[in-house]
Amino acid sequence: MNITVDSIGAAIKSSASDFAACLANSWQFTWHNGAPHKVMAEADSDWLRILIQLNSGPTPPGLWAALQLNSRIPGLARFVLAKEGFLQLRADLPLFDGIDLERRVLETRLGFEKAWIGLGSSRSADERAVGISEPKPESSRCGSGEPRSAAASEPEPATANLQTLCTEAGWPFTERGGRLLAVELETPGSFNQALLAPAGEGVRITCELARLDSLTETCQRAVAGLLLAASGVVRMARGSLRADESPAIRAETEAGAGEASSAQIAQFEVVFASAPAAIEISSALDCLSLICSMSGEAEIKALQTPEIAERYLAMRGWDATPANRANERTDTQ
Repeated sequence: MNITVDSIGAAIKSSASDFAACLANSWQFTWHNGAPHKVMAEADSDWLRILIQLNSGPTPPGLWAALQLNSRIPGLARFVLAKEGFLQLRADLPLFDGIDLERRVLETRLGFEKAWIGLGSSRSADERAVGISEPKPESSRCGSGEPRSAAASEPEPATANLQTLCTEAGWPFTERGGRLLAVELETPGSFNQALLAPAGEGVRITCELARLDSLTETCQRAVAGLLLAASGVVRMARGSLRADESPAIRAETEAGAGEASSAQIAQFEVVFASAPAAIEISSALDCLSLICSMSGEAEIKALQTPEIAERYLAMRGWDATPANRANERTDTQ
């Protein structure tokens, strides 16, 4: 860990209230978004993990909605399916010299707030009953911290120079269409390419997996479960969906009297809300390489077949019967 524990605590405390240190290298604190939400953070090796857990097992609309929302959450915050079988909001922040950790923590808070708002508006009435639970610390022997104002002054962000960042990170690239860079990921046995693009003051790095046409609910559930479970295993990277805006799809839409296409692209991505350091770019590409090695185009295409999706759900122990969805738990190992 290249950043001291005291520095990590100070970065968290700057945007939190009810801050308390718990055991070694872990903290509990509150972020407010209309209502208070208890958040846990833990430093492990070269990473800081920040998370909040939903207090109910996932249901199919919740998983699919979470996958859609991931593409709209700013920064490194993301929905994942944890190994315990719960949907979590999580962020994994690298801990290296040269990274503005206080800014990354603040961006994570803003991302969590965006996710809370989006999840509440995208769910059914039954799903909205799923609130945010208080993660239980490993010990109740937490120190008592004085509440602090959640407001934090934001330094003026710098604009990312993608070519310089990739060169300093040691990743070869090719230029695409002026502002885009393409980087071949390290995925032995398969070809996967990440695209780096400016996103406001930050950078969005995406790796497309497969196009999704109209899917049955079973297929949606299987695809979402696969991508969110992989996102729960690998740091930083998140599964997400975006509309297919390829020229062919735009032509089909125009020919269809303006009706929007339902086609979407399944992808993994890492998003920085402000200009990243070269070490962050390197970490992001490493994580995308790993997650694309685990779950790629072949798996996503296979799960678009209802029979295969049903078998996959059964193998995972996810009952495909609608009547049994409310109480389901998952094992993502």
